[in-house]
Amino acid sequence: MNSWLDQIILITETPGGVNENGFEIDTKEERIPVFCNVKSCKRTEFYQAQSVGVNALYSVELNSLDYSGQKTAELNGRRYVVFRTYEMVDRGTVELTLAEIEEHG
Repeated sequence: MNSWLDQIILITETPGGVNENGFEIDTKEERIPVFCNVKSCKRTEFYQAQSVGVNALYSVELNSLDYSGQKTAELNGRRYVVFRTYEMVDRGTVELTLAEIEEHG
């Protein structure tokens, strides 16, 4: 049974560019809040991510209809990259594995 007590924000980024007058256009974000179940990352996903230098932290289950392939999400005020997705068709849900976004600088 899904309790859906947690909330994640799925982020779609539209790249900027240059308009017809030659001025730069900022990247736009669409932020969609969605109810979900948050769990710690499974051991398998954690070690798979570590093998490619990624720190996977959370496994988030949400309704398949709410997910449109976003590559970035926000959970508890922090941004994460969607490292892996797994659709559970029989349950009508999708599981997202969230990993830390590397800070450069």
